[in-house]
Amino acid sequence: NFAGVNLRQDSRGDGDSDRLIHIFDLGLSFRILDNLFLHTDYRFHSTKNDADIFTEDIRTFPSPLFVLFSPTVAAALAKTDDDIRANTVGASFEYIPFEKLSLRLGYRFQDRFASATEDRLIRRKIDTRNKSLVAGFDFKPWKMLSISSEYENGSIDNPYTRISSTDEDNAKFKIKFNPRENLSTGLGFTVKDRKNTTGASDYVEKSYSANIWYQPFKPLALTLAYTRQDLELNTEIVQALGLNI
Repeated sequence: NFAGVNLRQDSRGDGDSDRLIHIFDLGLSFRILDNLFLHTDYRFHSTKNDADIFTEDIRTFPSPLFVLFSPTVAAALAKTDDDIRANTVGASFEYIPFEKLSLRLGYRFQDRFASATEDRLIRRKIDTRNKSLVAGFDFKPWKMLSISSEYENGSIDNPYTRISSTDEDNAKFKIKFNPRENLSTGLGFTVKDRKNTTGASDYVEKSYSANIWYQPFKPLALTLAYTRQDLELNTEIVQALGLNI
């Protein structure tokens, strides 16, 4: 408020960005016993973002020469670079007690380094570690029916942002039914629960899926699929109130 007149400020602008991603995977499997296997894997993931941002602030205020309002424009050009590198290693045991059942238990560790640069000055560097325990099974009680499930519990040390998750629980369940060679149906359910222990954020994602595959004759196959996704996000927002003129 200026001399009893409400002031207004609008911000607008544009920008451009480039993203470069590199992914390298390596996996090895060892047969310890006839029904016991050890699976190991490694992944290198690199992401680099380069962005230029141009903004304009338009502030309307009473002109000293005119009764009408006149705008003032302030331009700002900012350049930001984000560089993220992640190394992930994992190992899991697969045990087959009998032909129709497979049990899995494993551990995954990720070390992620991220740096943010603004106008060629490093503003932030952070090293994040993610540790996860993974368990699952594949069960095929009959030739036409197969069931699989997997659960992952993870914890993140030194999260990248104040609302980044520190605890994660992921679960998925799938069932597939093949009554005939040319007909199959499937159902799936997935839950992702990501929380920040400080209470700053809580993210829950639930997915439901169903599909039908039918091949009336060899040259033709038909597929019908449906997926529903429910998202629930609670985030703590701190806003400083005031008049910016």
